Amino acid sequence: MRIGIFGNTNNYPLLLAMGLRQLGHTTLLVVNRPERLHRPESKFPELATGYPPWMLDCSDIPEDDFMSATSRIGPVLDFLAGGTDALVLNDIGPSLLEFCDRPAIALMTGSDLSYHANPETLRLRQHGWDPVFAASPGARLWSRRFSEFIARQRAGIRNAAMVSAPLRGLVPAIDTLLDGIGVADERRDFVYVADTDVPPASPARSNARLRVVNGARLNWKAPLPPGFSSQDHKGTDILLHGFAQFVASGGDADLVMFRKGLHVAETEALAQALGVASRIEWRDEVSLREFHVEIARADVVCDQVGESFPGLAALDAMAIGVPVIANFRPEATAAHFAEPIAACQAQTASEVASHLGSLAGSPRTRIEAGRAARRFARRHLSPAANARRCLDYLGARVATTAHDRVS
Repeated sequence: MRIGIFGNTNNYPLLLAMGLRQLGHTTLLVVNRPERLHRPESKFPELATGYPPWMLDCSDIPEDDFMSATSRIGPVLDFLAGGTDALVLNDIGPSLLEFCDRPAIALMTGSDLSYHANPETLRLRQHGWDPVFAASPGARLWSRRFSEFIARQRAGIRNAAMVSAPLRGLVPAIDTLLDGIGVADERRDFVYVADTDVPPASPARSNARLRVVNGARLNWKAPLPPGFSSQDHKGTDILLHGFAQFVASGGDADLVMFRKGLHVAETEALAQALGVASRIEWRDEVSLREFHVEIARADVVCDQVGESFPGLAALDAMAIGVPVIANFRPEATAAHFAEPIAACQAQTASEVASHLGSLAGSPRTRIEAGRAARRFARRHLSPAANARRCLDYLGARVATTAHDRVS
């Protein structure tokens, strides 16, 4: 099968492409964003000098051209859908489905659903407009084009063979959106993928203190701004309170945090108030490769312990065999896997402190927890396992489409 993929948020689509290629399928990847985090070279630095023929970089085309569907995006559509059997559409990709007569997976990774497929976004974008501008022909034109884009994005999601989105119950706002779009539960699934082909981290760390790395964004003060949902609430304050409890009980550890998120200054102030500011090592935002170096050095990796669910930080740590403390929301995720997630489940400060104490107290405990996490990741989170899940949805649709073309 030949599969075109649009969008590369956090390199999740690239991982899925790698899984499809491992299974013997041909993939094409369209990279539409200029931000380092969403580009293949963030994960594979050697690609900074040029992409292979199966990747197309169209980040020089403004997003407005895609939203307004101008003729400038024609060559991108030809690359994506010309000669392909099926599509995987990420980011603003679902809005392009009406121009591409192919069975598709809508791979939703955040704002592509909660923002770009949300009718309320138009009102949010118009908030604060000068009344004179709001009444102008230019403003009316922009509003019409943006409204048409949202409608196309929703239609692309509605018409997809499968929609990958957080499991029902993880993010109520997303459940409401998908129900309103018309996506039935039997067409919902969750591509939860990690790079499991990397070698494991060395079990022998040389850290003088327990080294704890927090990979989640620093989003925790309520209420979050308009346009954000529970998916964005990472519970950084819970983590800091738990870390402070661990230190107060005699625990010896450093906590690595990245200056990324809505509440960096507030996090610094809270650490100071809790008396653990001297135990925190601050890092600026890094590439994926640099982040992987950080987690490989860690004794423990923490992801969100709030209302969201773990993402890249937790899954990549599990893939290389580093113990993870996070709130995996077992009430929603347990039924999705054939076995419990091999991580230290925590959603309160006392649970964070307790896990840190257990992991700090025994290198053997850390090694065993890391090995269990890696086994789980390789069994359930691999690119190939997720590719098979997508192919199960696409297979019958591709066969039907091919028959219709011949007829």
